[in-house]
Amino acid sequence: MSKGKTYILVSLLSVLFVSCEKDGPFDDAVPASPRRTVLVYLGTDNNFRAEAGSFIPESVEDAIHYNRPQPYYRNPFLVAAMVNLNMIDTVGSGIKKMFTIQRDRFFPLPAYNISDEKHTEVTIHGELINENYSRQLFKHPELSLDDVIALDKVQKKLPISKDALNRLRSLDLIKGRSSLVEIVGSIKSVDFTNKDFKEMVLNLLREKGSVSREEIEKLIMPFLPQDLPVEKKQKKISNVLVGLSSKDKKIRNISQSIKFSVWELNTV
Repeated sequence: MSKGKTYILVSLLSVLFVSCEKDGPFDDAVPASPRRTVLVYLGTDNNFRAEAGSFIPESVEDAIHYNRPQPYYRNPFLVAAMVNLNMIDTVGSGIKKMFTIQRDRFFPLPAYNISDEKHTEVTIHGELINENYSRQLFKHPELSLDDVIALDKVQKKLPISKDALNRLRSLDLIKGRSSLVEIVGSIKSVDFTNKDFKEMVLNLLREKGSVSREEIEKLIMPFLPQDLPVEKKQKKISNVLVGLSSKDKKIRNISQSIKFSVWELNTV
């Protein structure tokens, strides 16, 4: 498992341990039961899914806006141990941190299902849903987290408030009637230079340690002109990699293959 996925998984587990509870008071002397288990899945779509007990904060938005620890935890002894090992924060910002990480990767935000008061389900997306969403995040790094949350709801076709819709319209991020709203995708490819693509690759390598050619293509392809033939898109990506490796000396191919290359940061 890559370092990026491991970091997300640890963050997800720590947030669930801290922010979710089961029914009744906590008593560590009580034997563990299936109802007290946190279940984590890694799907074939590279999405993490986790299930735990009820969600302690009033809402996900409340947890994001107010960086504060919860008044009580599902397992206070486990929380104390994780704090001592620096595995979780002590100011209640873990949920916001997961949202920020996904935003910085141009990926969909964590999806919380807290409709059942005794059950919490969280999905961390590892792949794109809507390429236009990723383009807009890349184009507008100044967007507030609230704006990104609203835009994420549009791409997932989730209910969104009228005020949030009006806000996104004022920023020219969405178009269409309220019932058929969609993310604007008319960002010209000239906005993305080789320098931009190089920085995207470097950020990916800083996060994951090493990545395959296929992973790099998945990252850059959405930002290339949609009418550009696949062969030319691949050539464009090859030029970016050659520039980073041969000219800039910032990355290196650690595989024996050019077609199925694997890249890492050049530390020499």
